[in-house]
Order: sequence, then structure tokens, then C-alpha cells
Amino acid sequence: MSDAGPPSQPQGASDFSYVSQFRAHLAEARAHLVGVVADDLPPSFIPPTGYWTPSEKNAFFHALSIYSRFRPDLVAASIGSKSIVDVCAYIDILDEAIARGGHLLESRSALPSAMEVSNAWVAREEDLAEDIIPLETSWERDKLLLQREEEISIKKGSQVDATPIEEGLIVETLETWECDRRRCWSQEDTLSKLDCHHLKVIERILNDAESGDANVEEPRPEDQEDEPMDETLPGIKSSDRESQVLVASDGMLG
Repeated sequence: MSDAGPPSQPQGASDFSYVSQFRAHLAEARAHLVGVVADDLPPSFIPPTGYWTPSEKNAFFHALSIYSRFRPDLVAASIGSKSIVDVCAYIDILDEAIARGGHLLESRSALPSAMEVSNAWVAREEDLAEDIIPLETSWERDKLLLQREEEISIKKGSQVDATPIEEGLIVETLETWECDRRRCWSQEDTLSKLDCHHLKVIERILNDAESGDANVEEPRPEDQEDEPMDETLPGIKSSDRESQVLVASDGMLG
């Protein structure tokens, strides 16, 4: 690496430019991993089954980048709605298009080249990363809360066409549903905070409970003797003497 200093950069990781670029890169990387593309491919007719939807094409190319063309069975399983024959037919069409001189892939010369940076720039990147680590937790939390509120809004918006008679019942049902969802989310948040130490304690408690249950022997029928009945209140066992006292007290108060 060269010893040249890094280019001028913001002095803090909270700078909007650096943070926005980092979050955009993070979103693109996650979208690539789950097979989400910015621009959907147009639908088309490909024999033998014919119609391929944009979502099926996106799933096809994403699975192809993971499993390669030599595992059409895994590609088909990843798509879900296409067979191995469909996948092989699609791959054959792509091969024919390339053979006819089509440019389906970018040449290596068009790809961005790697850039060598200085040791000072690497150190600067490390400092910025240290500043961003605490921020990622809040970003994830804000995103999760936004998704939950959107779920509630969508649920409530789906009931806008209700009649006045049904409105009261729908409002009550939605309130019950929202309470259940928020209770479930609260439980998820609690479970997400459990670390290794908490899980070990829970495991120890469960193991102790199981071992305690295993050591308790069930009483045999022949060992069980009928408890003597109290003579004062026939039909009540002596183990219920506290109840007898309460009954007698009620009688006296009456």
C-alpha cells in the first residue's frame, strides 16, 4: 500500500453523506442476498410451460447465482413454481442468445476495478466503523417498529368499507387483534434480549425441574388409604378441615 494520506472525508461517522452511503450499500447487499432487484424483468413466454412472471425470473437469476447452471434441480426448488425442465429450457434460451452474439453479461472491462488505498485510509475506515456499530442497533429497531406500525395500518385500512352496523364489532375486533399483536411483539423483544448466560440459566432451571419430576414416585393404589371422614360434617374429608371451619363460621354469623 502507498503511504499517501486519505482523501478529505467528514470528521464524524454521523455525517449524512457517509452514513447514507453506508446504509445504501447495506440495503443493496441485503437485497442481493434475498434475491430482490430494483427493476423487475418483463414477463415472457418460454416453452414448455410458457409464461414466466417477473418475480419468477428474479427468483431464477438469484438461484442461478447461488447454485450455478449445473444444479437446475436446486434452482427449480428455489423458484417453487417451475420444474427442472422449465429451468433447463430457460438456460438453453440464454445460451442461444449468447451464441447469436447477444450481450447478456457485462464484460470484465466494464466492471469497476479494485482500488488500492493507503494505510491511513484503512485506519480512517476502522474509526468510522467503530462509530457506526452502535448506530446499527437503533437503525434495526426503528425499521422493526416501522414495519409493525405499517402492519397495523394495513389491517385497519382493510376494514374501511364496513357498514355502520358492523363498524362497532370491527373496531372491537381490531382492538383485540392489535392488543394480541403488541403482546406477541413484546414477547419477541424479550426473547431477543436473552443472551448466552440467560439461556444457560433457563436450561438449568428446566433440567432441575425435569429431574425433580423424575424423582417423584406416583403413589400406588394399594398404598392409598381412605381418609377418615369428619364426624361433624359428613361427606367432607379431614384434609378439608379449614373449609369446615369456614362453613361453621358462616353458620355462626348467620
